[in-house]
Amino acid sequence: FFFFFFFLMIRRPPRSTLSSSSAASDVYKRQVVEQTTGVVMPAKASSKKCKARAITPEEAAGHTVRELKAAFNDARLKGYREVQRKAKAEAAEQAALKKKK
Repeated sequence: FFFFFFFLMIRRPPRSTLSSSSAASDVYKRQVVEQTTGVVMPAKASSKKCKARAITPEEAAGHTVRELKAAFNDARLKGYREVQRKAKAEAAEQAALKKKK
Protein backbone atom coordinates (compact mmCIF):
# COMPACT_ATOMS: atom_id res chain seq x y z
CA PHE A 1 0.00 0.00 0.00
CA PHE A 2 2.77 2.42 0.97
CA PHE A 3 4.81 1.40 -2.08
CA PHE A 4 1.96 2.43 -4.39
CA PHE A 5 1.81 5.97 -2.96
CA PHE A 6 5.59 6.21 -3.04
CA PHE A 7 5.50 5.26 -6.73
CA LEU A 8 2.93 7.98 -7.42
CA MET A 9 5.19 10.53 -5.73
CA ILE A 10 8.26 9.77 -7.85
CA ARG A 11 6.62 9.64 -11.27
CA ARG A 12 7.78 12.12 -13.91
CA PRO A 13 6.29 15.62 -14.00
CA PRO A 14 3.46 16.42 -16.41
CA ARG A 15 4.36 17.53 -19.93
CA SER A 16 2.91 20.97 -19.39
CA THR A 17 5.87 21.95 -17.23
CA LEU A 18 8.83 23.50 -19.01
CA SER A 19 11.83 21.24 -19.10
CA SER A 20 14.93 21.18 -21.25
CA SER A 21 14.45 18.95 -24.27
CA SER A 22 17.09 16.63 -25.60
CA ALA A 23 19.09 17.33 -28.75
CA ALA A 24 17.55 14.31 -30.50
CA SER A 25 14.11 15.74 -29.84
CA ASP A 26 15.13 19.07 -31.38
CA VAL A 27 16.44 17.35 -34.51
CA TYR A 28 13.19 15.42 -34.85
CA LYS A 29 11.14 18.61 -34.46
CA ARG A 30 13.20 20.33 -37.16
CA GLN A 31 12.67 17.38 -39.53
CA VAL A 32 8.93 17.56 -39.02
CA VAL A 33 8.92 21.27 -39.76
CA GLU A 34 11.02 20.80 -42.88
CA GLN A 35 8.71 18.07 -44.16
CA THR A 36 5.56 20.15 -43.88
CA THR A 37 6.86 23.23 -45.68
CA GLY A 38 6.11 23.72 -49.36
CA VAL A 39 3.14 22.61 -51.45
CA VAL A 40 1.49 19.73 -49.67
CA MET A 41 -1.41 19.26 -52.06
CA PRO A 42 -1.83 21.18 -55.31
CA ALA A 43 -4.98 23.27 -55.63
CA LYS A 44 -7.55 21.92 -58.07
CA ALA A 45 -8.37 24.14 -61.03
CA SER A 46 -11.77 25.73 -60.63
CA SER A 47 -14.50 24.34 -62.85
CA LYS A 48 -16.80 26.37 -65.07
CA LYS A 49 -19.49 28.22 -63.19
CA CYS A 50 -22.96 27.24 -64.20
CA LYS A 51 -26.02 29.40 -63.89
CA ALA A 52 -28.70 28.20 -61.49
CA ARG A 53 -32.08 27.56 -63.01
CA ALA A 54 -35.10 29.59 -61.99
CA ILE A 55 -37.52 28.15 -59.45
CA THR A 56 -40.84 27.28 -61.02
CA PRO A 57 -44.09 28.60 -59.46
CA GLU A 58 -45.07 25.00 -58.67
CA GLU A 59 -41.84 24.50 -56.70
CA ALA A 60 -42.24 27.84 -54.92
CA ALA A 61 -45.78 26.94 -53.82
CA GLY A 62 -44.74 23.47 -52.59
CA HIS A 63 -44.06 22.55 -48.98
CA THR A 64 -40.95 20.42 -49.18
CA VAL A 65 -40.66 19.47 -45.52
CA ARG A 66 -44.33 18.53 -45.29
CA GLU A 67 -44.11 16.43 -48.47
CA LEU A 68 -40.99 14.61 -47.27
CA LYS A 69 -42.55 13.94 -43.87
CA ALA A 70 -45.71 12.58 -45.52
CA ALA A 71 -43.67 10.30 -47.81
CA PHE A 72 -41.65 9.03 -44.83
CA ASN A 73 -44.80 8.29 -42.83
CA ASP A 74 -46.46 6.60 -45.82
CA ALA A 75 -43.47 4.28 -46.19
CA ARG A 76 -43.33 3.62 -42.44
CA LEU A 77 -47.04 2.88 -42.05
CA LYS A 78 -47.60 1.02 -45.33
CA GLY A 79 -48.05 -2.46 -43.83
CA TYR A 80 -50.09 -1.18 -40.89
CA ARG A 81 -52.48 0.71 -43.16
CA GLU A 82 -52.98 -2.35 -45.38
CA VAL A 83 -53.88 -4.48 -42.35
CA GLN A 84 -56.30 -1.81 -41.12
CA ARG A 85 -57.88 -1.53 -44.58
CA LYS A 86 -58.40 -5.32 -44.76
CA ALA A 87 -59.87 -5.41 -41.25
CA LYS A 88 -62.25 -2.58 -42.14
CA ALA A 89 -63.33 -4.34 -45.35
CA GLU A 90 -63.99 -7.58 -43.45
CA ALA A 91 -65.98 -5.71 -40.81
CA ALA A 92 -68.05 -4.07 -43.58
CA GLU A 93 -68.70 -7.49 -45.14
CA GLN A 94 -69.79 -8.87 -41.76
CA ALA A 95 -72.10 -5.90 -41.22
CA ALA A 96 -73.60 -6.41 -44.72
CA LEU A 97 -74.25 -10.09 -43.96
CA LYS A 98 -75.96 -9.19 -40.67
CA LYS A 99 -78.24 -6.70 -42.48
CA LYS A 100 -79.29 -9.35 -45.04
CA LYS A 101 -80.46 -11.73 -42.30
